[in-house]
Amino acid sequence: MESEGILSSSEIEKKIKEKVEIWETKPAKEAEDYYYQEIFPLVVKKFHLETDVSFKEKYENLILSLGFSFEPLVLTISFIKPKQVLFLYTKDSRENLDKVRLYFLQNVITDLFLLG
Repeated sequence: MESEGILSSSEIEKKIKEKVEIWETKPAKEAEDYYYQEIFPLVVKKFHLETDVSFKEKYENLILSLGFSFEPLVLTISFIKPKQVLFLYTKDSRENLDKVRLYFLQNVITDLFLLG
């Protein structure tokens, strides 16, 4: 994804809509890659702008249950920024743990220790 700089929530929303129009024209596998490279990072930025920071403190640990959608976990972890994350998962949801790790590796979040 190209660098978006500092944008307002409405500017991010506009960019998301523009990218969704492109996304809808792509074949399935290409669309999935496009979503995670171009759209989801904007969703994360928008989430950070619109989430109430009054509860945001320094957390040592975070325990999360991993289901069949990894995106809510990425939003939570990227916002709270705990020092360690412990995932509870089943063999069926295990592949989503790899997606969470990959997201943070690709987005250069180095202060997290993802425990599997």
